[in-house]
Amino acid sequence: MEVIARTRQNSQVILKQATMRDPRGPLKTFGSFTTPRTSKTLANAFPRHHRLALLFALCAIAPTSATFTERSVTGASSPPYWKAITSSGDGTKLAAVQYPGYIWTSSDSGVSWTSRASYQDWVAIASSGDGIKLAAAARMGKIWTSSDSGASWTMTSAASFYTDVAWSGITSSHDGTYLAAVINGGNIYTSSDSGASWTSRANWGWWKGIASSTGGWKLAAVQTDGYIWTSSDYGASWTSRASSQKWSAITSSNDGTQLAAAVYDGNIWTSSDSGVSWTPTASYQSWTAITSSRDGTKLAAVENPGYIWTSPWQGNSWMKDTSIGESKVWRGIASSENGFQLAAVAARGIWTAHVTYCDASAHPTNGDAGDCDSRLVSGAACQPTCNSGYAVSGATSCTDGTLTAATCNLPSSGSSSNDAVIVGVSISAIILSTLLVAFIYITRNKRRPSTLSEQSTTTPPFFHAFLPTTMWASASPAPQARQLPAPQAQQEMISQPRFCANCGTARSEGANFCASCGLKS
Repeated sequence: MEVIARTRQNSQVILKQATMRDPRGPLKTFGSFTTPRTSKTLANAFPRHHRLALLFALCAIAPTSATFTERSVTGASSPPYWKAITSSGDGTKLAAVQYPGYIWTSSDSGVSWTSRASYQDWVAIASSGDGIKLAAAARMGKIWTSSDSGASWTMTSAASFYTDVAWSGITSSHDGTYLAAVINGGNIYTSSDSGASWTSRANWGWWKGIASSTGGWKLAAVQTDGYIWTSSDYGASWTSRASSQKWSAITSSNDGTQLAAAVYDGNIWTSSDSGVSWTPTASYQSWTAITSSRDGTKLAAVENPGYIWTSPWQGNSWMKDTSIGESKVWRGIASSENGFQLAAVAARGIWTAHVTYCDASAHPTNGDAGDCDSRLVSGAACQPTCNSGYAVSGATSCTDGTLTAATCNLPSSGSSSNDAVIVGVSISAIILSTLLVAFIYITRNKRRPSTLSEQSTTTPPFFHAFLPTTMWASASPAPQARQLPAPQAQQEMISQPRFCANCGTARSEGANFCASCGLKS
C-alpha cells in the first residue's frame, strides 16, 4: 500500500511512502489492508503509546476498501482493446467502447454485457444521470447518440463538413440535454438538444478531454501541450487557465466548482474555484483518465501503464489499489455520483469495484471529532477526543459502510473504589512490615548499658525515627547490675569513695557493703 501526500518542494511533488519492512517474514494484515511487517527493532524503538498512535495514523490514511473485480464480456474480441467507459448516477448502468470494436452496455454494474452499435474506432462515451441517454464519439468518424440506454443509436451532424474528425472526448449534462465534444486538432462543439444540432466553439487546438457541470453551463477542457480552458456560459466563451502542460483528462463536480485535471507524465492538479487557481497533487505518473463524485470530494484516476489510484480527500492524498494485481494499460475510469461505485477499463479488461465510506464527522457526546471526518474509508479508523474528565472508549471505525463510533464516558466509580482499596491495602502492608522488622531488631539486640552515663547516651537504631518514642523506649530492656571481677570492683570502690557503684547510694567511708542494696562494693 502506498500513500501519496501532497508536498511542495522546489515546485515538485514528492512521493512519500509509509512503509516499514522486516526481512524475516510475510506482511501483516490489519482489517482490509496490508502493511509490511514491522521489525522487532523498530517496535522497540518507540514507546507503546507512540506505536499505538502510529497505528491509528496508518489506519486513518493507508487502507483502501476498494477491491476491483475483473468482468468477463462474452463475445468481445480478444484482446478487446477497451478505450473508455461511463456510468449512470447510481453506478448500475455502464457503457464502454472499444477501439476498434463495439459499444457495450451493462445494467447490473458490469456483471453482464450486451454488444451495441456498429464496429468503429470508438474513443469516448458519456451518459446522462439516469443512464438512458448516451453519446459516443468515433475517431475519424461521427458522434452518435442513444435515448434508450444504448439499444439503438443515431448518427448526429456534428462537424458534418469534415470527412474525418479525430474526436477525443465528450461530456453530458445530468439530464443529457447539453453535450460538448472536443477534437484533437480542431474545435470544441456543443449541443443544447441532446445532439440533434451542434455549434462550433472555442479556437482550434489539440483538445484531449472535456467535463461538464450537472446543468451543462460550466465546462472545462484540456489540451495536449496546451492549457486548461473554462467556460461558464455553455461554451460560448472560454478563458485560459493553469500552465501549459501535457494535459490528458479532466473531471468536474456537479456545480463545476471542484475540478481535477491529469497530466500525462506529470501530476494531478485540483481546483476549488472553478479553475481560477490550481494546486498540484499526487505523484509524477503517466495519468490517462480521471473521474469524480458528484460533490467533487472523491476522485479516482488511472495511469498507463500502472494502477488505479483513489482519493476520498479531494486529492489531498492518494491511495494506490493493488487488488488488480500487476500493472495494466489503463484507458478510462468512471464513478457513480456518490463515489462508491467505480468502473475502469484497461486495454484487455473491464474492472469494477464498490468503495464504501462512513461519515464520522459527528463528534461524540462530551467530546470532539478529533481527526475523524465525513470520508472515513471502510476498513479504516480515526480517533475522537473527549472533554476533560471523560475517557474515550476506543477508536471510531468503518466496516463495509457501517460506522462504529467511539464514546466519551465518565470513569467507572467501581474502578475508582477498587483502586482506592488496593492502594490502602498496599500502604497497610508496608506499615505492618516496617513494625515487624522493628520488633525483631529490638528483641535481638537487648543489652544493658555499662553505666548510667552510657545508658543516657545510647542512640536508638535508625528505624526508631519512624516509630513512636514510647514504642521503642518501652521495648528497651531494664538496666541490670554489671557483674565485675573482684579486683575491678575494688578499684571502682577506691575511685568512687562516696557512692555505691551499684545503686548510687552514699556510703560510709571505708564500708565494704552498701547499706541500701546490700551488695558488696
